[in-house]
Amino acid sequence: MTSIEDKERNAQLRRNRYYANREAILEKRRQDRANDPERFREYGRNWAAKHKDLVKERDKKYREEHPDKIRVRIQRWTEKNPVKDKERVKRYYHSPKGQAAFARLGHIRRARESESVATLTGDEWVDILSCQNNRCAICNKKFTEKRRPTKDHIIPLSKGGNLTRENVQALCKSCNCKKSTKIDPNLIQSWISYPTIMQ
Repeated sequence: MTSIEDKERNAQLRRNRYYANREAILEKRRQDRANDPERFREYGRNWAAKHKDLVKERDKKYREEHPDKIRVRIQRWTEKNPVKDKERVKRYYHSPKGQAAFARLGHIRRARESESVATLTGDEWVDILSCQNNRCAICNKKFTEKRRPTKDHIIPLSKGGNLTRENVQALCKSCNCKKSTKIDPNLIQSWISYPTIMQ
């Protein structure tokens, strides 16, 4: 039976051999991958299945460090697969998993709203729409029967915002989803001049 010291020594020998011939080894791997890509894909899938936690942690770290690359990659994929992407989203919306996820998000949002200050009246909401000329504050498209206005919290509920006249602007559903929970001065309606919001 191989002792722990032997395993460590053999591992060190392999590392030394790799670094001594690194370029040649990498070139051979590139050629093998080009000649038999399916075998390497299968190996990658098997490795990922055995190391799910490691892959999850690695992917999370990569997403945090490269958000712009992830955004570009998603945009490119969506442009190449518009129908497939819509079908995938539609399937998710109607699946039990998707319905449970949206129900959970709705529950979390209602809980946050119950803890926040809510003083926005109907007249104030109408006044906001009037100040924005019945247009979305971001894309400037006119609200219609199909493009309805939605209330956007300038400081999101998740970051301590309230449902008040000072903290609400009218966005179309698409822009509201894109803005998400960002606090960006460029995404705030110009007629709002409350310095506390910008802090």
